[in-house]
Amino acid sequence: MPRRRAFDHVRRLPSGRYQASYLAPDGRRRPAPTTFETKTAANQWLATVQADMLRGVWHPQAGTITLGAYYDKWLATNLRIKKRGTRSLYRRDADRWLLPEFTSSDGTRVHLGAMPLNRVHPPGVRDWYQVMGEGVRAAATERASGPTYRGHPARWWAERSGYDVPRTGRLPRELLAAWETAGSPTPPRREPPADAGRDTVARLYRLLHAVLESARKDGLITVNPCRLAGASDPGQRARAPVEPREVHGMVAAFTDRYRAALWFAVYTALRAGQVWALRRRDVDLENLRVRVAVGLVELPKEGITFDDPKTEGTARWTTITPAMAAILAKHLDEYVPPGPDALVFGTRTGRPVRASQRSKMFHRARLAVGRPDVRWQDLRSATAMFMLDSGASDADVRVQLNHKTDRAARRYRRTSEERRRRLTSGLDDHLAAPVNVLPLRKGA
Repeated sequence: MPRRRAFDHVRRLPSGRYQASYLAPDGRRRPAPTTFETKTAANQWLATVQADMLRGVWHPQAGTITLGAYYDKWLATNLRIKKRGTRSLYRRDADRWLLPEFTSSDGTRVHLGAMPLNRVHPPGVRDWYQVMGEGVRAAATERASGPTYRGHPARWWAERSGYDVPRTGRLPRELLAAWETAGSPTPPRREPPADAGRDTVARLYRLLHAVLESARKDGLITVNPCRLAGASDPGQRARAPVEPREVHGMVAAFTDRYRAALWFAVYTALRAGQVWALRRRDVDLENLRVRVAVGLVELPKEGITFDDPKTEGTARWTTITPAMAAILAKHLDEYVPPGPDALVFGTRTGRPVRASQRSKMFHRARLAVGRPDVRWQDLRSATAMFMLDSGASDADVRVQLNHKTDRAARRYRRTSEERRRRLTSGLDDHLAAPVNVLPLRKGA
Protein backbone atom coordinates (compact mmCIF):
# COMPACT_ATOMS: atom_id res chain seq x y z
CA MET A 1 0.00 0.00 0.00
CA PRO A 2 1.52 3.37 -1.05
CA ARG A 3 2.46 5.70 1.72
CA ARG A 4 0.15 8.70 2.09
CA ARG A 5 1.86 12.02 1.49
CA ALA A 6 1.70 14.46 4.38
CA PHE A 7 -0.19 17.72 3.85
CA ASP A 8 2.46 19.93 5.39
CA HIS A 9 6.21 19.79 5.59
CA VAL A 10 8.70 22.03 7.41
CA ARG A 11 12.47 21.81 7.13
CA ARG A 12 15.32 23.82 8.56
CA LEU A 13 17.62 25.51 6.05
CA PRO A 14 21.41 25.92 6.44
CA SER A 15 20.74 29.63 7.12
CA GLY A 16 18.80 28.71 10.23
CA ARG A 17 15.45 29.79 8.82
CA TYR A 18 12.57 27.39 8.11
CA GLN A 19 10.96 26.52 4.80
CA ALA A 20 7.33 25.41 4.67
CA SER A 21 5.42 23.62 1.92
CA TYR A 22 1.98 22.06 1.57
CA LEU A 23 0.16 19.58 -0.64
CA ALA A 24 -2.30 21.44 -2.87
CA PRO A 25 -5.62 19.93 -4.04
CA ASP A 26 -4.11 19.45 -7.51
CA GLY A 27 -1.52 17.07 -6.05
CA ARG A 28 1.39 19.50 -6.39
CA ARG A 29 3.52 20.46 -3.42
CA ARG A 30 3.70 24.21 -3.17
CA PRO A 31 6.30 26.06 -1.09
CA ALA A 32 5.59 29.15 0.98
CA PRO A 33 6.57 32.38 -0.78
CA THR A 34 8.96 33.24 2.04
CA THR A 35 10.93 31.53 4.77
CA PHE A 36 10.28 31.88 8.47
CA GLU A 37 12.39 32.72 11.48
CA THR A 38 10.93 29.92 13.63
CA LYS A 39 9.32 26.54 13.10
CA THR A 40 6.26 27.75 14.97
CA ALA A 41 5.77 30.61 12.49
CA ALA A 42 6.05 28.17 9.58
CA ASN A 43 3.43 25.85 11.13
CA GLN A 44 1.11 28.78 11.80
CA TRP A 45 1.31 29.80 8.16
CA LEU A 46 0.51 26.23 7.06
CA ALA A 47 -2.50 26.22 9.40
CA THR A 48 -3.93 29.29 7.65
CA VAL A 49 -3.49 27.64 4.25
CA GLN A 50 -5.34 24.53 5.44
CA ALA A 51 -8.09 26.68 6.94
CA ASP A 52 -8.54 28.45 3.59
CA MET A 53 -8.91 25.07 1.88
CA LEU A 54 -11.53 23.93 4.39
CA ARG A 55 -13.50 27.18 3.88
CA GLY A 56 -13.28 26.78 0.11
CA VAL A 57 -11.49 30.09 -0.40
CA TRP A 58 -8.02 28.77 -1.22
CA HIS A 59 -6.47 30.05 -4.44
CA PRO A 60 -3.35 28.49 -5.99
CA GLN A 61 -1.65 31.90 -6.20
CA ALA A 62 -2.98 33.41 -2.98
CA GLY A 63 -0.19 32.00 -0.90
CA THR A 64 2.56 32.41 -3.47
CA ILE A 65 2.14 35.86 -4.99
CA THR A 66 3.29 38.66 -2.73
CA LEU A 67 1.73 42.07 -2.46
CA GLY A 68 4.81 43.56 -4.12
CA ALA A 69 4.58 41.24 -7.13
CA TYR A 70 0.84 41.79 -7.44
CA TYR A 71 1.28 45.55 -7.21
CA ASP A 72 3.68 45.53 -10.15
CA LYS A 73 1.14 43.69 -12.31
CA TRP A 74 -1.73 45.88 -11.10
CA LEU A 75 0.13 49.07 -11.95
CA ALA A 76 1.24 47.81 -15.37
CA THR A 77 -2.20 46.60 -16.47
CA ASN A 78 -4.60 49.07 -14.83
CA LEU A 79 -6.36 50.74 -17.74
CA ARG A 80 -7.99 53.33 -15.48
CA ILE A 81 -4.62 54.99 -14.82
CA LYS A 82 -4.26 57.05 -17.99
CA LYS A 83 -1.85 59.78 -16.93
CA ARG A 84 1.85 59.03 -17.03
CA GLY A 85 2.27 61.38 -14.11
CA THR A 86 -0.23 59.40 -12.01
CA ARG A 87 1.43 56.12 -12.88
CA SER A 88 4.83 57.57 -11.97
CA LEU A 89 3.43 58.89 -8.67
CA TYR A 90 1.98 55.47 -7.77
CA ARG A 91 5.33 53.86 -8.53
CA ARG A 92 7.19 56.29 -6.29
CA ASP A 93 4.58 55.97 -3.53
CA ALA A 94 4.87 52.19 -3.53
CA ASP A 95 8.66 52.14 -3.61
CA ARG A 96 8.92 54.56 -0.71
CA TRP A 97 5.90 54.00 1.51
CA LEU A 98 3.96 50.88 0.56
CA LEU A 99 6.31 48.00 -0.20
CA PRO A 100 9.57 48.51 1.78
CA GLU A 101 10.20 47.20 5.28
CA PHE A 102 9.61 49.71 8.07
CA THR A 103 10.33 49.85 11.78
CA SER A 104 8.25 52.17 13.94
CA SER A 105 9.40 54.17 16.93
CA ASP A 106 8.15 51.41 19.25
CA GLY A 107 10.00 48.66 17.36
CA THR A 108 7.08 47.38 15.27
CA ARG A 109 8.34 45.89 11.98
CA VAL A 110 6.14 45.88 8.90
CA HIS A 111 6.95 44.59 5.41
CA LEU A 112 3.76 44.40 3.37
CA GLY A 113 5.57 44.09 0.06
CA ALA A 114 7.04 40.68 0.97
CA MET A 115 3.81 39.28 2.43
CA PRO A 116 1.61 36.88 0.46
CA LEU A 117 -1.70 38.45 -0.42
CA ASN A 118 -3.66 36.09 1.82
CA ARG A 119 -1.45 37.02 4.76
CA VAL A 120 -2.21 40.74 4.59
CA HIS A 121 -4.70 40.98 7.46
CA PRO A 122 -6.34 43.98 9.17
CA PRO A 123 -3.84 44.00 12.08
CA GLY A 124 -0.96 44.13 9.61
CA VAL A 125 -2.62 46.95 7.68
CA ARG A 126 -3.12 48.80 10.96
CA ASP A 127 0.57 48.41 11.84
CA TRP A 128 1.59 49.58 8.37
CA TYR A 129 -0.72 52.58 8.61
CA GLN A 130 0.83 53.60 11.93
CA VAL A 131 4.43 53.16 10.81
CA MET A 132 3.86 54.73 7.39
CA GLY A 133 2.04 57.65 8.98
CA GLU A 134 4.97 58.36 11.28
CA GLY A 135 7.38 58.48 8.35
CA VAL A 136 5.16 60.59 6.11
CA ARG A 137 4.42 63.13 8.82
CA ALA A 138 8.10 63.40 9.76
CA ALA A 139 9.09 63.98 6.13
CA ALA A 140 6.28 66.50 5.57
CA THR A 141 7.19 68.37 8.75
CA GLU A 142 10.81 68.60 7.64
CA ARG A 143 9.80 70.04 4.27
CA ALA A 144 7.30 72.47 5.77
CA SER A 145 9.72 73.79 8.37
CA GLY A 146 12.23 75.10 5.84
CA PRO A 147 13.69 78.61 5.94
CA THR A 148 11.35 81.54 5.33
CA TYR A 149 13.87 83.07 2.91
CA ARG A 150 15.35 81.47 -0.18
CA GLY A 151 18.85 82.76 -0.76
CA HIS A 152 21.99 83.70 1.09
CA PRO A 153 21.23 84.63 4.74
CA ALA A 154 23.47 87.69 4.40
CA ARG A 155 21.13 89.08 1.74
CA TRP A 156 18.15 88.42 4.01
CA TRP A 157 19.89 90.21 6.88
CA ALA A 158 20.88 93.13 4.65
CA GLU A 159 17.34 93.66 3.36
CA ARG A 160 16.01 93.82 6.90
CA SER A 161 18.84 96.02 8.15
CA GLY A 162 18.22 98.79 5.66
CA TYR A 163 21.09 98.05 3.25
CA ASP A 164 20.52 98.79 -0.43
CA VAL A 165 21.35 95.37 -1.88
CA PRO A 166 20.21 93.83 -5.21
CA ARG A 167 18.06 90.69 -5.06
CA THR A 168 20.51 88.75 -7.25
CA GLY A 169 24.22 88.73 -7.98
CA ARG A 170 27.38 88.52 -5.91
CA LEU A 171 27.27 90.15 -2.50
CA PRO A 172 29.93 92.82 -1.73
CA ARG A 173 32.71 91.76 0.62
CA GLU A 174 31.92 94.69 2.92
CA LEU A 175 28.37 93.46 3.29
CA LEU A 176 29.47 89.91 4.06
CA ALA A 177 31.91 91.25 6.65
CA ALA A 178 29.14 93.32 8.28
CA TRP A 179 26.87 90.26 8.34
CA GLU A 180 29.60 88.18 10.03
CA THR A 181 30.23 90.97 12.55
CA ALA A 182 26.51 90.92 13.36
CA GLY A 183 26.82 87.23 14.27
CA SER A 184 25.90 85.70 10.89
CA PRO A 185 22.15 85.70 11.58
CA THR A 186 19.96 83.34 9.59
CA PRO A 187 16.30 83.66 8.63
CA PRO A 188 13.78 81.94 10.89
CA ARG A 189 12.29 78.65 9.82
CA ARG A 190 8.64 78.23 9.02
CA GLU A 191 6.36 76.73 11.63
CA PRO A 192 5.03 73.48 10.12
CA PRO A 193 1.27 72.92 10.22
CA ALA A 194 -0.06 70.51 12.81
CA ASP A 195 -1.58 68.34 10.08
CA ALA A 196 1.54 68.07 7.90
CA GLY A 197 1.37 64.95 5.73
CA ARG A 198 -2.28 64.22 6.46
CA ASP A 199 -3.36 64.29 2.80
CA THR A 200 -0.47 62.03 1.78
CA VAL A 201 -1.29 59.46 4.48
CA ALA A 202 -4.90 59.31 3.28
CA ARG A 203 -3.80 59.00 -0.36
CA LEU A 204 -1.46 56.11 0.43
CA TYR A 205 -4.17 54.28 2.32
CA ARG A 206 -6.56 54.72 -0.61
CA LEU A 207 -3.88 53.31 -2.90
CA LEU A 208 -3.42 50.20 -0.77
CA HIS A 209 -7.20 49.77 -0.54
CA ALA A 210 -7.53 49.96 -4.33
CA VAL A 211 -4.80 47.36 -4.90
CA LEU A 212 -6.25 44.91 -2.40
CA GLU A 213 -9.77 45.49 -3.73
CA SER A 214 -8.47 44.49 -7.15
CA ALA A 215 -6.95 41.35 -5.61
CA ARG A 216 -10.33 40.55 -4.07
CA LYS A 217 -12.10 40.90 -7.41
CA ASP A 218 -9.43 38.66 -8.96
CA GLY A 219 -10.34 35.97 -6.41
CA LEU A 220 -6.94 36.01 -4.73
CA ILE A 221 -8.39 37.09 -1.37
CA THR A 222 -11.91 36.83 0.01
CA VAL A 223 -12.17 40.19 1.77
CA ASN A 224 -10.34 43.48 1.61
CA PRO A 225 -8.29 43.83 4.82
CA CYS A 226 -8.27 47.66 4.62
CA ARG A 227 -10.97 48.41 7.20
CA LEU A 228 -9.66 51.43 9.10
CA ALA A 229 -12.59 53.79 9.57
CA GLY A 230 -11.89 57.28 8.22
CA ALA A 231 -8.34 56.48 7.07
CA SER A 232 -9.09 57.31 3.43
CA ASP A 233 -10.57 60.74 4.17
CA PRO A 234 -8.16 63.46 5.33
CA GLY A 235 -11.08 65.66 6.30
CA GLN A 236 -11.75 69.31 5.55
CA ARG A 237 -8.83 71.59 6.29
CA ALA A 238 -9.50 74.50 8.61
CA ARG A 239 -8.21 77.00 6.07
CA ALA A 240 -9.72 80.43 5.58
CA PRO A 241 -11.13 81.04 2.10
CA VAL A 242 -9.14 83.16 -0.34
CA GLU A 243 -10.63 86.65 -0.54
CA PRO A 244 -10.79 88.77 -3.73
CA ARG A 245 -8.46 91.37 -2.19
CA GLU A 246 -5.93 88.60 -1.51
CA VAL A 247 -6.11 87.49 -5.15
CA HIS A 248 -5.33 91.07 -6.24
CA GLY A 249 -2.45 91.21 -3.76
CA MET A 250 -0.94 87.93 -4.96
CA VAL A 251 -1.22 88.99 -8.59
CA ALA A 252 0.55 92.28 -7.78
CA ALA A 253 3.38 90.36 -6.06
CA PHE A 254 3.75 87.90 -8.94
CA THR A 255 6.46 88.21 -11.58
CA ASP A 256 5.24 90.53 -14.36
CA ARG A 257 5.68 87.91 -17.05
CA TYR A 258 3.42 85.42 -15.29
CA ARG A 259 0.74 87.58 -13.67
CA ALA A 260 -1.72 86.58 -16.37
CA ALA A 261 -1.19 82.92 -15.40
CA LEU A 262 -2.44 83.62 -11.88
CA TRP A 263 -5.46 85.51 -13.19
CA PHE A 264 -6.11 82.68 -15.64
CA ALA A 265 -6.01 80.08 -12.84
CA VAL A 266 -8.59 82.03 -10.81
CA TYR A 267 -10.89 82.72 -13.75
CA THR A 268 -10.86 79.15 -15.11
CA ALA A 269 -10.28 76.97 -12.00
CA LEU A 270 -7.81 74.86 -13.99
CA ARG A 271 -5.12 72.81 -12.31
CA ALA A 272 -1.55 74.08 -12.34
CA GLY A 273 -0.38 71.59 -14.96
CA GLN A 274 -3.20 72.60 -17.29
CA VAL A 275 -2.58 76.32 -16.85
CA TRP A 276 1.13 76.14 -17.64
CA ALA A 277 0.61 73.78 -20.60
CA LEU A 278 -1.65 76.23 -22.47
CA ARG A 279 -0.49 76.93 -26.03
CA ARG A 280 -1.33 79.77 -28.36
CA ARG A 281 -3.53 77.54 -30.55
CA ASP A 282 -5.61 76.66 -27.45
CA VAL A 283 -6.77 80.29 -27.05
CA ASP A 284 -9.80 81.52 -29.00
CA LEU A 285 -10.22 85.15 -27.95
CA GLU A 286 -12.86 85.88 -30.58
CA ASN A 287 -15.25 83.30 -29.14
CA LEU A 288 -14.13 83.80 -25.51
CA ARG A 289 -12.93 80.26 -24.92
CA VAL A 290 -9.78 78.22 -24.33
CA ARG A 291 -9.09 74.58 -25.00
CA VAL A 292 -7.89 72.36 -22.17
CA ALA A 293 -6.02 69.61 -23.99
CA VAL A 294 -2.96 68.51 -22.03
CA GLY A 295 -1.10 69.17 -18.81
CA LEU A 296 2.53 69.60 -17.82
CA VAL A 297 4.15 66.97 -15.63
CA GLU A 298 7.71 66.45 -14.40
CA LEU A 299 8.73 62.79 -14.47
CA PRO A 300 11.90 61.38 -12.91
CA LYS A 301 14.68 60.97 -15.49
CA GLU A 302 12.41 62.45 -18.18
CA GLY A 303 12.04 66.06 -17.07
CA ILE A 304 9.09 68.21 -18.09
CA THR A 305 6.72 66.66 -20.59
CA PHE A 306 3.11 66.95 -21.76
CA ASP A 307 0.69 64.47 -20.26
CA ASP A 308 -2.82 63.23 -20.96
CA PRO A 309 -5.78 64.79 -19.14
CA LYS A 310 -6.33 63.67 -15.55
CA THR A 311 -9.82 62.28 -16.08
CA GLU A 312 -12.19 61.57 -18.93
CA GLY A 313 -13.82 64.79 -20.06
CA THR A 314 -10.93 66.99 -18.96
CA ALA A 315 -9.93 67.68 -22.59
CA ARG A 316 -12.54 70.28 -23.49
CA TRP A 317 -13.25 73.87 -24.43
CA THR A 318 -14.05 76.15 -21.50
CA THR A 319 -15.39 79.68 -21.65
CA ILE A 320 -13.62 82.78 -20.35
CA THR A 321 -14.95 86.20 -19.48
CA PRO A 322 -14.30 89.36 -21.54
CA ALA A 323 -12.06 90.65 -18.73
CA MET A 324 -9.95 87.49 -18.84
CA ALA A 325 -9.84 87.65 -22.62
CA ALA A 326 -8.47 91.20 -22.40
CA ILE A 327 -5.77 90.08 -19.94
CA LEU A 328 -4.81 87.20 -22.24
CA ALA A 329 -4.73 89.42 -25.33
CA LYS A 330 -2.33 91.84 -23.66
CA HIS A 331 -0.19 88.98 -22.39
CA LEU A 332 -0.02 87.31 -25.81
CA ASP A 333 1.13 90.55 -27.44
CA GLU A 334 3.84 91.24 -24.86
CA TYR A 335 5.28 87.85 -23.90
CA VAL A 336 4.27 85.04 -26.28
CA PRO A 337 6.20 84.37 -29.50
CA PRO A 338 4.30 83.62 -32.72
CA GLY A 339 3.41 80.09 -33.70
CA PRO A 340 0.48 77.84 -32.71
CA ASP A 341 2.59 75.67 -30.40
CA ALA A 342 4.11 78.56 -28.43
CA LEU A 343 3.45 78.24 -24.70
CA VAL A 344 1.24 81.02 -23.40
CA PHE A 345 2.97 80.98 -20.03
CA GLY A 346 6.46 79.86 -21.00
CA THR A 347 9.93 81.13 -20.18
CA ARG A 348 11.73 83.82 -22.17
CA THR A 349 13.21 81.07 -24.33
CA GLY A 350 9.80 79.47 -24.88
CA ARG A 351 10.38 76.47 -22.62
CA PRO A 352 7.95 75.23 -19.94
CA VAL A 353 8.26 76.77 -16.48
CA ARG A 354 9.52 74.24 -13.95
CA ALA A 355 7.37 73.40 -10.94
CA SER A 356 10.10 74.62 -8.57
CA GLN A 357 10.13 78.03 -10.25
CA ARG A 358 6.33 78.26 -10.12
CA SER A 359 6.36 77.31 -6.44
CA LYS A 360 8.95 79.99 -5.66
CA MET A 361 6.88 82.71 -7.37
CA PHE A 362 3.66 81.58 -5.71
CA HIS A 363 5.36 81.36 -2.31
CA ARG A 364 6.47 85.00 -2.54
CA ALA A 365 2.98 86.04 -3.63
CA ARG A 366 1.16 84.35 -0.77
CA LEU A 367 3.62 85.73 1.78
CA ALA A 368 2.98 89.20 0.37
CA VAL A 369 -0.68 88.98 1.44
CA GLY A 370 0.00 87.19 4.70
CA ARG A 371 -1.43 83.84 3.59
CA PRO A 372 1.42 81.29 3.76
CA ASP A 373 -1.21 78.54 4.07
CA VAL A 374 -2.66 79.08 0.59
CA ARG A 375 -1.85 76.42 -2.00
CA TRP A 376 -2.22 76.67 -5.77
CA GLN A 377 -5.14 74.23 -5.67
CA ASP A 378 -6.90 76.59 -3.26
CA LEU A 379 -7.38 78.92 -6.22
CA ARG A 380 -9.89 76.36 -7.52
CA SER A 381 -11.73 76.65 -4.23
CA ALA A 382 -11.64 80.44 -4.57
CA THR A 383 -13.14 80.21 -8.06
CA ALA A 384 -15.96 78.02 -6.79
CA MET A 385 -16.72 80.33 -3.86
CA PHE A 386 -16.65 83.45 -6.02
CA MET A 387 -19.14 81.77 -8.37
CA LEU A 388 -21.40 80.67 -5.50
CA ASP A 389 -21.26 84.14 -3.96
CA SER A 390 -22.35 85.54 -7.34
CA GLY A 391 -25.41 83.29 -7.43
CA ALA A 392 -24.11 80.29 -9.37
CA SER A 393 -25.65 76.89 -8.67
CA ASP A 394 -23.82 73.75 -7.61
CA ALA A 395 -24.30 72.47 -11.16
CA ASP A 396 -22.60 75.57 -12.56
CA VAL A 397 -19.63 75.04 -10.25
CA ARG A 398 -19.49 71.35 -11.15
CA VAL A 399 -19.22 72.16 -14.86
CA GLN A 400 -16.61 74.88 -14.34
CA LEU A 401 -14.40 72.69 -12.14
CA ASN A 402 -15.10 69.58 -14.27
CA HIS A 403 -16.42 67.54 -11.35
CA LYS A 404 -18.57 64.49 -11.91
CA THR A 405 -21.13 65.18 -9.17
CA ASP A 406 -22.75 68.18 -7.49
CA ARG A 407 -21.60 66.73 -4.17
CA ALA A 408 -18.00 67.55 -5.07
CA ALA A 409 -18.99 71.14 -5.86
CA ARG A 410 -20.80 71.53 -2.54
CA ARG A 411 -17.49 71.11 -0.72
CA TYR A 412 -16.69 74.70 -1.70
CA ARG A 413 -19.68 76.27 0.04
CA ARG A 414 -17.49 78.02 2.59
CA THR A 415 -18.81 81.54 2.86
CA SER A 416 -16.18 84.21 2.42
CA GLU A 417 -15.65 87.11 4.83
CA GLU A 418 -16.68 89.57 2.14
CA ARG A 419 -19.97 87.84 1.54
CA ARG A 420 -20.67 87.68 5.28
CA ARG A 421 -20.10 91.43 5.48
CA ARG A 422 -22.56 92.00 2.65
CA LEU A 423 -25.18 89.71 4.17
CA THR A 424 -24.89 91.28 7.61
CA SER A 425 -24.67 94.92 6.46
CA GLY A 426 -28.46 95.17 6.64
CA LEU A 427 -28.30 94.62 10.38
CA ASP A 428 -27.05 98.19 10.81
CA ASP A 429 -30.42 99.56 9.71
CA HIS A 430 -32.26 97.43 12.25
CA LEU A 431 -29.88 97.90 15.15
CA ALA A 432 -29.67 101.66 14.61
CA ALA A 433 -33.44 101.99 15.12
CA PRO A 434 -34.67 102.76 18.66
CA VAL A 435 -35.75 99.72 20.60
CA ASN A 436 -38.55 100.00 23.18
CA VAL A 437 -37.72 97.93 26.21
CA LEU A 438 -40.57 97.23 28.60
CA PRO A 439 -39.67 97.47 32.31
CA LEU A 440 -39.69 94.22 34.20
CA ARG A 441 -42.42 93.76 36.76
CA LYS A 442 -41.46 93.31 40.36
CA GLY A 443 -41.01 89.68 41.21
CA ALA A 444 -40.51 88.73 37.60
